[in-house]
Amino acid sequence: MISLFQPRSTGQAFPDSVTVPASSKYKKPGILRMFFLGANYRTEWSVPVRMPVFNLVKDPRGFKIQELGGGQQTKSLDLVDRSGREWSLRSVDKDVEKALPKGLKSKLVRNLVQDLISASYPYGGLSVPALSQATNVYEGDQQLYYVPNDPAFGQYQTVMANTVCLLVLKQPAGIDLEKSEEILPKLESGNYVVDQEALLRARLLDWVMGDWDRHEDQWRWTTRDSAGLKWFYPMPRDRDQVFFYSDGLLVQMLTRFFMPHVNGFDKRAHSIRRLGYKTRAFDLGFLNGLDRGKWVRVIREFQQNLNDTVIERALRQQPREIYEYSGRLITAKLKSRRDQLMSDALNYYEYLAKQVSIFASFRNDQVMIDQQGDQTIITIYNHAAKPVYHRAFDPKETKMVLVDGLEGNDRFLIEEPPEGIKLLLYGGKGEDVYPLQVYNAVRIKDEEEE
Repeated sequence: MISLFQPRSTGQAFPDSVTVPASSKYKKPGILRMFFLGANYRTEWSVPVRMPVFNLVKDPRGFKIQELGGGQQTKSLDLVDRSGREWSLRSVDKDVEKALPKGLKSKLVRNLVQDLISASYPYGGLSVPALSQATNVYEGDQQLYYVPNDPAFGQYQTVMANTVCLLVLKQPAGIDLEKSEEILPKLESGNYVVDQEALLRARLLDWVMGDWDRHEDQWRWTTRDSAGLKWFYPMPRDRDQVFFYSDGLLVQMLTRFFMPHVNGFDKRAHSIRRLGYKTRAFDLGFLNGLDRGKWVRVIREFQQNLNDTVIERALRQQPREIYEYSGRLITAKLKSRRDQLMSDALNYYEYLAKQVSIFASFRNDQVMIDQQGDQTIITIYNHAAKPVYHRAFDPKETKMVLVDGLEGNDRFLIEEPPEGIKLLLYGGKGEDVYPLQVYNAVRIKDEEEE
């Protein structure tokens, strides 16, 4: 239920700042808990930090509360300021009880799972904007606040009272953002394409920061016009798992055998394929237009932009009290992961390149297939004869390519027979046109044609 309202002055005075820890839940673990669940970031969670107090009434941005947000673990309020920008006031600490299945809500299990939150770095989001800006990835600003027991929050007073929060810019004024599920029908219209190089830059940043929780709902998309098409540009959100790390035996076993995507933030990304396990379908679908040469160019530019000065400045955005404990170590890990990014990311590229699926639109498309040297070139033109896909495939990397015309009356044209790559051609339910002889390719017939 949306409860958009202007907070009323309560006459209550709050200090400008307080000194408090992010949470007191994770300090002083027993020997067994330390051994099995790890030291993690317990010190960083427990150290008192000086932070400003969030004053809903006096904040010059003129916030109004929209509604209660957040997922099952995070307390969150959606806010809008007087200029129309949308923000999220999100608790740094989490409560795992609501996220547990019914059969696993015993006190023992709840305490164990809650303790694993100590492997998340409480202030990681504060460094993300500086890293993003330098690498041409758009992310909203993040600011640290303490939320007091303020009656101005109305019905949400008890929800947010006495909580350490991050205030995150979700949506700038005048910019429409869409969810991943909302852009799919538009992509299928043939008038929209994804800026895949921009998405690759964002995914490189995910991998450098060790952010494993990047499923499709963690993205929003804005559009820009260019060359007669509308381009979707990605905006990552929800950076709760940046710099995630645990040295506990139980956590190491869980990540190795049951949660391969929870890949600890070490000096080297042990496997980007494991780190991207939760998002492999997302990457296969939205990074299918970039060949090795484009990956190499984007990675090289990314490494150059993420220089030592940028990384050091980003980590200085951490609270001074926290930087003394972990700032230098995280800085060293970021530099190391950046330096090894070319080989690590290209290993992931090779995994994505083995089998590639390409989807046209529900309208009339033309698919051009040509052989140039040892490479197979596939180009798709939309209903308005605008090129919406172009990629050169190397048989040393790619074994199979599926071209799905979805619907519409599609034309498949083969200029030169492809070599070394198995092509699967599917036109869907329209009145499609294929070459008289489908060279070295397999035409998949629709059920209605059988």
